[in-house]
Amino acid sequence: MNRRGPPSPRRRADDDVVKVYGLNAVFAALRARPEAVVRAYIDEAKKVTLGPLMRDLAAHRVAYRVVPSAELERVAASHHHEGACLLVKPKALPTLEAWIERCPAAALAVVLDGVRNPHNLGAVIRTAAHFGARGLWVVGSVSLHGALARVAEGGMEAVDVFSTTSPVTVLRALARAGFAVVGADQTAEISLYSHRYSRRTALVLGAENEGLSESVRSEMEVSVAIPGTGSVESLNVSASAAVMMSEYARQRASKSRRTSAD
Repeated sequence: MNRRGPPSPRRRADDDVVKVYGLNAVFAALRARPEAVVRAYIDEAKKVTLGPLMRDLAAHRVAYRVVPSAELERVAASHHHEGACLLVKPKALPTLEAWIERCPAAALAVVLDGVRNPHNLGAVIRTAAHFGARGLWVVGSVSLHGALARVAEGGMEAVDVFSTTSPVTVLRALARAGFAVVGADQTAEISLYSHRYSRRTALVLGAENEGLSESVRSEMEVSVAIPGTGSVESLNVSASAAVMMSEYARQRASKSRRTSAD
């Protein structure tokens, strides 16, 4: 006689979703991927001020519930929800090879080695979105939603954000595709402002205390320092990322103006 084992646990609809909270992140997800939003929760105490959000949800036929503040905090697992939380299907990401194939001739990538603080990560993603970076790799096991998405202020929808356990593999693939790998190193002799960025550039930044790992450092085409007064040892990683991406964008814009003038 055949014996059946215990029944498999039934999958809940919420098992395949991530939480997005914080108003800018919520509006960005709803604008970019309304079909991916499974359900929304609205803070009862803020339903008047969040009327535009509820109208947008209704327009996209997304079911939402108006709940007490305590329940919303439980759903979001955070009190920094700003009055709204979405349950969203994860963003579909391409493989590294497919991502590279889709890149234009001029493209910016960012690799963060050892940076795990969600506030730093979120700030870098927000900056990457502002300056038009197309992809960002986080080394290590890090949640790419929740607090990180809130701090990114919608940047998660504009940039492909990947988690990797092998930054060397990522950097070598980028290098083969014509990306110049540029590392941030405050001990480097080359100033950021004397370095000419390639059209395809991969910026690599490490955690403030540890810096870049030796395996990642060995993949650098060049390392650059951000000049300063020396009053402090270095910048926060999110500030360093902003300075480096800003200089890349400035050089690309300057080259584009010269080309147009010719």
